[in-house]
Amino acid sequence: MAGAPPRPTTRDLLNQFITLLLLIVALSISLTYLFFQTPQAASANAATIVIVWSGMRPDMVSADLTPRLLSLGDEGVVALDHHAVFPTSDLVQAATLATGLAPGSSAATASGPGSGNLDVATPDPATGTGVLGDAPYWVLPGATVVTASTPTPPAGTPTPPAGTPTAVAPTPSPVIPTAAGVQQLRNDAVLQVDQSAVPGGVLVPPTLATALLQAGLGVSYQGQGGQALLPTLMNVSARATPLFVIDDSIVYPAALQAQLPPGTGASVATDMTQAYLKTLLPSLIATHKPFFSFIAVPTIAAAAATSGLGSPDQLAAIRDADHNLGELLDSLNGQGILGAVNIIVTSDHGLLGVLAPSSQHLADQSPAATLGLSVAARMRQEARRGTAGLLPDVGTAGIADGSVTADTTVLVAAQEGTDAITFPETPAVQRLGNGDAAAGRKLLAREVVDWWQTQSWAGPLFVNDRLGSFDGTLPFHAAQLAHARAPALIATFASTSADAAPPAVNPENFAGSGYADGPALASSGGPSRRELHTIFYALGPSFRSQIRDLAPTGAVDLAPTIARVMGIPDLKGVDGRVMSEILNGGEPISGVKTVNVPSKRVRADGSIVYVLLQLEQAGSVTYFAGAGLTIGQPGDSDATLQQRVMHQLGP
Repeated sequence: MAGAPPRPTTRDLLNQFITLLLLIVALSISLTYLFFQTPQAASANAATIVIVWSGMRPDMVSADLTPRLLSLGDEGVVALDHHAVFPTSDLVQAATLATGLAPGSSAATASGPGSGNLDVATPDPATGTGVLGDAPYWVLPGATVVTASTPTPPAGTPTPPAGTPTAVAPTPSPVIPTAAGVQQLRNDAVLQVDQSAVPGGVLVPPTLATALLQAGLGVSYQGQGGQALLPTLMNVSARATPLFVIDDSIVYPAALQAQLPPGTGASVATDMTQAYLKTLLPSLIATHKPFFSFIAVPTIAAAAATSGLGSPDQLAAIRDADHNLGELLDSLNGQGILGAVNIIVTSDHGLLGVLAPSSQHLADQSPAATLGLSVAARMRQEARRGTAGLLPDVGTAGIADGSVTADTTVLVAAQEGTDAITFPETPAVQRLGNGDAAAGRKLLAREVVDWWQTQSWAGPLFVNDRLGSFDGTLPFHAAQLAHARAPALIATFASTSADAAPPAVNPENFAGSGYADGPALASSGGPSRRELHTIFYALGPSFRSQIRDLAPTGAVDLAPTIARVMGIPDLKGVDGRVMSEILNGGEPISGVKTVNVPSKRVRADGSIVYVLLQLEQAGSVTYFAGAGLTIGQPGDSDATLQQRVMHQLGP
């Protein structure tokens, strides 16, 4: 046909095919570089955001309450056997998350006087009572501590206006900053913290924040009181990048208030995500270097403490935390940086519903209920029986839960799920030992152990190795508590993985109950699995996809793992490990096993006090997995008693 284009020859078709093939190959190489090479580079030195939902338990994760968290886990990593350290309380976890050290770590350096040392009676200067501001947590790794609750400055102390440069008066290192100094730090707006004002820091061992700042990376900590302040109070010299700290008591300046959504309150706790997105994140991104952010969310635990485990308030707090997680993910995605940022969501500890002393059922809780056992008061009641009782040498006048006097024989420091018991070196203790305070302390320890083991609400009792061994108790060294600043005894309370009586769960199907020495409706601090078993979800360029990690992991692993993914040298001397099995290019973990540490005492009537500590190991790291106590009858075998404790500990 006239005008028709010539038919392509075979050579023409071959040339076109080769050209198309070369284009496809070139495009494929480009896409491979774009989508695979870039994330691999980022994974070796990636920005990382850690969000800690305080009090969140694995059984609280559901499609109804936490859809965004579940979605994150579906894409990334879920560690199914993640542990807090013991004692399971906020500041212990904050110190461990900051250092990678267990409370009794041999790597920690003891420092300064304090009632935590079992033979020290010198009053603490911050409280004037001989009890550290956040007793019993002088078992923090080589550290003194910042108080957990908002400190009250002395009358007449002026409140620094927002924008005042942060400063804490220089003091011997390390000590507890004065109440006024901490208050000044807390009242600052979003500012860089002048660490040179705290020589040596509050935590003696190097912290994760120290390593990151020394590597020139931006760092932010955001949360509640000590959770935000404790990990960041260190002396970092000649650092090139900023450290930002905001906590729940900071009053936002007007310029920031104007950026927040209508109805947002004046504290970080009311809208942590907006505070982070509007203030910290832009500053960190502006450094043009990988950054680390730690966001502690206190509302889940706080709502359970005031309204009850599984209460509408706690459920709302869980939903709110999940919603805020979604906002963070959406914001990072909108800025095009989500694929370059590691997101970790974990919890510091779990929770138990608190039983009233005369009850075995959580249904008996009410806002007016007096839940606290008050160990000191019950000990005084027993001591009044004199020589007919179990505490004849302790004496009513010798029991203190505040100031130490010359007559003090026993000092009790209550902290909800645990009580620390100390025998100070007072004239009264020396007299009991005929001038030998060490002998007096051992006599008192024997009496307290005997009495404790008769109480129906009592749980496992941990004994400082320096006092010797006692049947039916657990030694500090086995529980990683053997620190030079540790108290004489750490006492815990009876608990069960379910409710103590039918229907075994509360109205929201959150099981787990126990006794406590405190007024809260839900508590932590103890050795139950409900308090120890925590969540760990991760997504980002450093982590493998769609992984369920069955190996034991824990709070001690967070600092070394983050150090690895942010491309800084591995932290030295830590008790935790890099969670290599969940990292891109990482190695599987070996040496996983469970170890049971039992102890029993056969009493004169033939009944048996049986306690069991369960540990889990992965590689060279040991995790505290739970501890319980049961009372057996004559003839009960060890296997039967162990089975009872295992049932009590639950899943």
